[in-house]
Amino acid sequence: MFKAVSLILSGMVATKVMTDVMLNLPKVDMPEVDIPGVLGSKVNDDLPPPDHSPKWEGGESMHYALGAFVFPLAYEWIFKSMLPGNSIAKGTLWGILLWSFSETVVMPALGKGHIFHRKAVASGYLIGHLAYGAIFGFLARSK
Repeated sequence: MFKAVSLILSGMVATKVMTDVMLNLPKVDMPEVDIPGVLGSKVNDDLPPPDHSPKWEGGESMHYALGAFVFPLAYEWIFKSMLPGNSIAKGTLWGILLWSFSETVVMPALGKGHIFHRKAVASGYLIGHLAYGAIFGFLARSK
């Protein structure tokens, strides 16, 4: 029970860091990545909903549910034993796997195009997923 709670808390912190990194990309001349807007667009006629609108907040809730609950538990129960390295390396590889899945399956399914059609935004997603994975791996390390 404690391990699951620890994983969920680690996922919550990692998701917050990932979100902050992606929203602050314009400060380093990269396009902002608005995950809640992307996820909320599916219930807003494929248009990004206005920030902090109910549809945007629905996208944010989905983003945090995936990052805090689904992905940490999937990592622990399925992928952790398959990945090489220490906890930070495993977490970083996990972030890369999540990014790869997002870019090849999720984004095209959401109608957001394939990675090669939006390289700048895809690189911002990669940076965010690397941050998520490294922070998650560090926080979720076995004690």
